[in-house]
Amino acid sequence: MTRYLIKIGEMSLKGNNRSFFEKILKNNIKMRLPKGSRVYGRFGRFFAETDAPSDEVRTILSSTFGITWFVEAFPVRKDMDEITRAALKIAERVSSTIPGGTFKVEAKRLDKGFPLRSYDIACEIGRAHV
Repeated sequence: MTRYLIKIGEMSLKGNNRSFFEKILKNNIKMRLPKGSRVYGRFGRFFAETDAPSDEVRTILSSTFGITWFVEAFPVRKDMDEITRAALKIAERVSSTIPGGTFKVEAKRLDKGFPLRSYDIACEIGRAHV
């Protein structure tokens, strides 16, 4: 099963209606994805888990109103060694498709209790790639 991180656009007007609009978008995504897919999350980001072919999922998500961007996600434990290994594996896969290309590491941690700041995570991963 493949997991996707989905970032949604601003969905509130006035008052406490954000959850209402997020629920509608979540249901729209779920209805468009093949049966057996799972969509969960809130506060501006969802995750979708599906067995559908990635080309099909990309077509569905890129044409769903309300989605700002999405990317394939790789779950790892909150362990810097495991995070680094996963990031390097992704960087290797991407760099093999762009000869001589470079990349930038950006980290955004939701768990503010994690011992490293987002910038420090990005620096460690970048340093490990060299």
